[in-house]
Amino acid sequence: MAAINSLSKRLTAQQVRGALNVCRQSETSIQLHMRIESVRKYRGRNPNGYFRDLPLRAQMRARQWLSYLLARRRKLGKSTPLWTFALLVGQAKRLTLNPPTSEWGRSMLAKKGGYAVQRKYQIEGGHPTAAATRARLIKHQLAKKKAAAKERRWKHGIFFDFPIFPVG
Repeated sequence: MAAINSLSKRLTAQQVRGALNVCRQSETSIQLHMRIESVRKYRGRNPNGYFRDLPLRAQMRARQWLSYLLARRRKLGKSTPLWTFALLVGQAKRLTLNPPTSEWGRSMLAKKGGYAVQRKYQIEGGHPTAAATRARLIKHQLAKKKAAAKERRWKHGIFFDFPIFPVG
């Protein structure tokens, strides 16, 4: 491109346009021939091959998950463009290989409950962790005062918290 820009001062506009088109075509052909080896296993897939790397039983389960996810989107009246479909395929695969357990469900319910309580306190105008925050701030202030006192002692040459010589 830089060579074309330097030549453009001497060439006519039509010649420059022609050269740019040739350059663009050659850039496109270079891009078409570039291969990324790490994504080779994902190339050339067809609708039946989304779960090809899974065992047969897992493939069947993944297809069930995918049909469930697609039906749920359809029921909500949502379209499924290709990018969304690809995400759903990934989710179906994840759910097949790592199905949700009751432990996971309980932890999600606990998290949801925690968020609900926080929202409730916020609506009521209260602060759910006010006492804990107050205690933390008091501890922080005490530590700060203690550090400042120690600094003052060092400044005045008092290196110990207790007297060196016993007072009488």
